[in-house]
Amino acid sequence: MSDRGFPESLQPQPTTNAERVNSLHKAHPVAAPGTEFHYFNPNYDVLARVVEVVSGQPFSDYLRSHIFAPLQMLQTFHATTMAEAQQQAKRLASGHLMTFAVLFAYPELSAYLGGNAGIISTAEDMAKYLILQSHEGQFQNTQLLTPSSMSLMHTPPQQRLFPIFGDRGS
Repeated sequence: MSDRGFPESLQPQPTTNAERVNSLHKAHPVAAPGTEFHYFNPNYDVLARVVEVVSGQPFSDYLRSHIFAPLQMLQTFHATTMAEAQQQAKRLASGHLMTFAVLFAYPELSAYLGGNAGIISTAEDMAKYLILQSHEGQFQNTQLLTPSSMSLMHTPPQQRLFPIFGDRGS
């Protein structure tokens, strides 16, 4: 899947992960499975929907109870839209763009954040997440993820899946 086969930003914006997954019936593959790698935001919406179906919880609730709470990330939450993020975050930094080496404030787009975005956090809370990442899934003497899961999470896709880096493989 790729933006070439489903230009997400040009589609009507969903309000739930279920709607995003349903909207993918309009998508078409741009390469045979396993032959190319493309970062594609809706893939994370699909994964978020899988979490919802398997857990029986909304994605935001699952993140809160299974990631943010065990890591004591008390100032972190997941928002579905930028409007929701702006309502809940007490001191949300404004977005910026750079043009000709000059930064200027620019409001964030009010798009669906779903499973590919929407985590609003603080530097202190993100430090806790980084501790988990750098300690093989352990945080404050509690093993939250197995070392093998952490290793898999940190393993990039096979190089043959990156056609922009040379040979496409066989």
